[in-house]
Amino acid sequence: MIFLAVDEVLSQPHKLGGQSVEVRRYIACLAKAEGDSVNRRLHVPEPFQFPITKLKLRFLKSSDVHNKALETQMNMCHSSIVWPETGDMLQINCTLSTAVKDCVKLAATWKDDAEKNLRDFFETLEEKMIPVLSDLWDSITKKISEITIEQPQAVAVVLSKKDHQVSVVGLKDVAVPLIATLETICKDVQEEADKQKQMTKQTVDNFELIETRMLLADKFPSKMEEKFKDTKVRINQNKNEIVIEGLQSEVNQVLIEMYKMKSTFAHKEFPTQAKDFFMTKTVKDYIVKKLKNSQLSAVWEPVPSRDSLLVMTSNKPVLDRACTIIQQSVLVDTRVLNPQMSSVVHGDKWSDIEMRLKEKHGEKLLIDTSEPGKAVIVTTDDVHKDVQESMRSFFQQNTMYTENVQLLKPVYRLISKHHWPEVQHIATDLHSDHVRITLNDSKSSLEIAGTESGINKAKNKVKSLIGKVEKRQHNISKPGLGDFMKSQKGPEMIASVEQSTFCTISSSDDDKESEGEDFTQYEEDTDLYYSGSQPGVNIRATCSGYGEQSLVVAFGDMSEMKVDAVVNTADDKLNLGGGLGKCLKIKGRLNFNFVKVQLFLSKHSSSIGV
Repeated sequence: MIFLAVDEVLSQPHKLGGQSVEVRRYIACLAKAEGDSVNRRLHVPEPFQFPITKLKLRFLKSSDVHNKALETQMNMCHSSIVWPETGDMLQINCTLSTAVKDCVKLAATWKDDAEKNLRDFFETLEEKMIPVLSDLWDSITKKISEITIEQPQAVAVVLSKKDHQVSVVGLKDVAVPLIATLETICKDVQEEADKQKQMTKQTVDNFELIETRMLLADKFPSKMEEKFKDTKVRINQNKNEIVIEGLQSEVNQVLIEMYKMKSTFAHKEFPTQAKDFFMTKTVKDYIVKKLKNSQLSAVWEPVPSRDSLLVMTSNKPVLDRACTIIQQSVLVDTRVLNPQMSSVVHGDKWSDIEMRLKEKHGEKLLIDTSEPGKAVIVTTDDVHKDVQESMRSFFQQNTMYTENVQLLKPVYRLISKHHWPEVQHIATDLHSDHVRITLNDSKSSLEIAGTESGINKAKNKVKSLIGKVEKRQHNISKPGLGDFMKSQKGPEMIASVEQSTFCTISSSDDDKESEGEDFTQYEEDTDLYYSGSQPGVNIRATCSGYGEQSLVVAFGDMSEMKVDAVVNTADDKLNLGGGLGKCLKIKGRLNFNFVKVQLFLSKHSSSIGV
């Protein structure tokens, strides 16, 4: 019916105000009249308002990248954005014109298209406001400031202290993880604050210092903090305090563990002259390392007013082992210094070796020479051997001794007259041992100065030299010989012979005055063989007589024999050199002389006729 009416209207002529009017059918889907081929007039759509949150608006205004991205997207749908100075509404204007192809058609759906583009863009953004308690604001913002944002252009964090809010806005793929992080921070800080309300603090100061140090050595703080996560244990050795902070229930558990551990501590005292040496940092570190290698822990401290050290371990079974390791780690060597060594330790050479050893071993070495006649050397066991060897070598090379080699007077005169260059050559050969050899006329001795080893070497060489001296004894019996020897010519003749033949001549009386050591080889004279209790008597045979009497056959000096009667054979030569004649001569001072002469010669000397 409707279509019929339209057809009837369209088929009839129409006038309006006396003017003919053409009426056509309007086709809405084509937006023109039927049969009309001319474009219709463009009607530009009116601007519209689009709501936006203040947070997103602030983010877009502050971000040139995202601001331009939105404007570019809106330009594609023939729209422009007017950013508000105030408020939270965007104004969207249509930019269609007749220059745009299908502008009439586009205008028909422009608003819908623009709104869709806006919604699609804002769907890529995420925002979240996280409320924060005012008393936690500083703690939370401090932790937030420590966060590193990898894409700062894609997200913004807004802190509002006035509103106590932390706001996040930005692209979803960046903002969502950041929001989760911030929420976790706020939650953790909140939980920590709740815990703090239940926290307590205990200070223990009734332990001995060595017990406090034992807790540290046994790693008590770290063990407790590992076992009780919300508890902190600090040990202040300077104040000798143990501070425990945490939840009340956990603090109580830590206190129980601490006193339980303390009850197992064991201690032992041992004497030492170097208790302060044990307390130096280097030595302590060295001993602690040795204990760790043996899987032991121990602490020690000097005992006041006693030369001893107190050692403590965490339990009794390991106490003896720990004490042994500690005690054997430090060695004390006390050297008694003779006068020669004492003089050395106060010289420049001693200062040099002391400085070198201290530079090499540091606090592992202590040398004390403050007490006269003593040198106390304290070392750790790892450097002890090296220090001892250095000291031994030093004293051997630098301590000077003096020793006299006493000689028989004739031997002394032989050496001083004919062999002194050889003695000096011995000293020259031992120059490295600082050997010097001098003559001591008053004692008829050679004075050897030098190191201990040098003196021993020199003595051996001197003895070897003197061992080459030959000694010969001669009995000379001539009238007036004794008086001649006492005259001026006698000594002159002897001196001449000694000088020309590399020998010395002495009488038996000279030998009796000599107190030195005779290193020469003797040729024994059987007539002078000493035997029994009477010197100078050679007993050949004995027999018993009547009663307690005895008969003795002997050779010797009758005047020295302690007997009741003497039987003597006649002297064929009547020189009164033996028997009764000699006895009479001695007792009656008859004018006959008898001289016993000894010759001391070098083995390379010529023979002398006497």
